[in-house]
Amino acid sequence: MRYLLYAIFLCLVAGTCSGDDDLCDKSSCQECTNVNTGGGSELCRWCPLSRSCHVANDRQETPCPVELDIDEASECPPDVIQDEFNATAAYHKALLTSVSYSEYPDLCLEKIQELEPLFDYEIMNDNFIAERCDDFIFDYNVCVAMVTVSHSNREIVLSYRGTTQTKQLVDEVLTALFLKKLNFYNHGNVQQYFLKAFNKLRPCVMDRLKATINMFPDYRVTVNGHSLGGAMASIMSMYIKVNKTVLKDKMSLFTFGQPRTGDKTFAVAHDRLVPHSWRIVHHMDIVSHVPLCHPHCDDGDVTTNYHHGVEIFYDSKSMADHSEFTVCQANHDNSCSRKYTKLHSDFIKYYRENIKLLAQPLKFMFAYDTDFIEDHRMYYNFPLGSYCVSLLGVDRRRKRSVGDAFHDGLRDDTCTTLYLNSTTNAWTPRDPALPYTPKPKPTAVSSSSTLKISLICHGLFLIVGNIHFLAKIHF
Repeated sequence: MRYLLYAIFLCLVAGTCSGDDDLCDKSSCQECTNVNTGGGSELCRWCPLSRSCHVANDRQETPCPVELDIDEASECPPDVIQDEFNATAAYHKALLTSVSYSEYPDLCLEKIQELEPLFDYEIMNDNFIAERCDDFIFDYNVCVAMVTVSHSNREIVLSYRGTTQTKQLVDEVLTALFLKKLNFYNHGNVQQYFLKAFNKLRPCVMDRLKATINMFPDYRVTVNGHSLGGAMASIMSMYIKVNKTVLKDKMSLFTFGQPRTGDKTFAVAHDRLVPHSWRIVHHMDIVSHVPLCHPHCDDGDVTTNYHHGVEIFYDSKSMADHSEFTVCQANHDNSCSRKYTKLHSDFIKYYRENIKLLAQPLKFMFAYDTDFIEDHRMYYNFPLGSYCVSLLGVDRRRKRSVGDAFHDGLRDDTCTTLYLNSTTNAWTPRDPALPYTPKPKPTAVSSSSTLKISLICHGLFLIVGNIHFLAKIHF
């Protein structure tokens, strides 16, 4: 009997008895942590990754490491109403994202408004912002952000452009593979390329955004973006909250095909600070599963690549604003887009194993690019990166010419707002005090280029035989 009583005592202390399990069977963070204040000191912990309550000492029932457990109600992320997601609003944000890809944003907006009567967004003066992002391997990368206003919705929207160049995509891949993440205001770590691209535009974007907020102080602020733009939008939403630019209940985030932007600590902090966050994933979109977190998604590694919530999953090839979707219950819900992880892993494994046989990976890519690649390009049944090109009827040759002029009109050290001279087909800074002077072409390899060359050598396996794969992701 003495040993039986001793076993029961240990059971109670460890918090593994069935009664304690039932006690921690709570559906919200507030209910879970309130158990502790009611006399069960540190008995129950809330896991923000799985959005579930568990016994404090039971690590087998939770994907959370101890560092991310929540045991006080004051640390709980705000509750988000599960049916709050508005598909029509998301569709409009996707349209705005497509406009940010265009070299003719004003014309594209006008064309969309002809097709969508309820779409009344306009670009405020000097609110199309761009800068050359050439700090990495290749020297033809452009970062773009755009601020629009809808008076009928009483809304200010900040949209980020995604990747537009194969070279830029290679930069993103190589930096994710070979460079460590950077700290983000003690709220976890994020990928270097995403953070540096964000910081390139941040001063000008914040100036334009604050100026627009001052003009319309009662308007809600929404941030959105596709792919790389989704990662930058995610970081900006955190930056806005850290700097208290906008109240928590007056800001929303919509991203489309967003890659894993930071680690688990960043994801948890994001969920707490930006509760009205909708990470939209279309079917088998492969970009939403990179950089890889496998096999560390569900273990205690807080440094692994990880998604913040809330995932909105469209599990069909056709994706309209009236299509069915799932509001996923966890950051990496196995019943949502993650159920295709096995297919993505098989794709990557096959590719790596056959990289030396160039014809083999190409054959495999041709077989699967419709599912993996097209789902990244197509959101709400239109290609985000090239929608404006199709609407305006701009041929690829002219688009390339305009894109070249656009890039050449930008400065490396100053983000600026540009306008297109329809006569000369050249982009010109609105501020004449900031004329653009082309940089002279280098005549020799500098010491700083050594790292670039080294990374290129390390990344040849991604480039060789990969042209088809890379080119089709965003075009």
